[in-house]
Amino acid sequence: MSTEANPAIIERDTQSVWLPSRIRSLGGAIASINDVYKTQLFNLRLKKKLSRALSNNCIVGRHKITIEVNNGIIRLQGYVDTPGEKRIINDIVSLVGGFKKVYNEINVRTFALKNDAKITGAILYDFSSYLGLDLSKIAVQVKNGTVYLTGWVPTAHIKYTAEELVFGIPQVTCTVNELRVA
Repeated sequence: MSTEANPAIIERDTQSVWLPSRIRSLGGAIASINDVYKTQLFNLRLKKKLSRALSNNCIVGRHKITIEVNNGIIRLQGYVDTPGEKRIINDIVSLVGGFKKVYNEINVRTFALKNDAKITGAILYDFSSYLGLDLSKIAVQVKNGTVYLTGWVPTAHIKYTAEELVFGIPQVTCTVNELRVA
């Protein structure tokens, strides 16, 4: 054996060891890139679903809501006019699903309702807009911050949701819910 042949064998052996390990490390890098791509694609699809669902809703679609999605964690930012609109956004996001956690940082614009008549009007507007209630079957009276609800609603869920909407108005201190389920 000549000394020139041995370095060739050693070099060939080094290449045969080096090449598979290089391929393995490239495979790992490709897998990492693939994971990042899949995560970004998931985030993009989820953001698109949320944007579409929110913009298709006639109540909250008119507001500019910023949606950030990172690894299944959603951050919502922006402004809405009432607490009811903020709740509707939460409900829409819940219906879309596919997330780990939601940070709803949407702010409700504050507006001071000066008298009982304006508070009554705001409540009736919320009932009509958000719950789709027939206002001819409901009576709302406001006296010094206490709201009295009477009449008929289609389901128990709507009865309790109506009470939640009323509590979302800052000037309301108490609610007497005498709504009955038809």
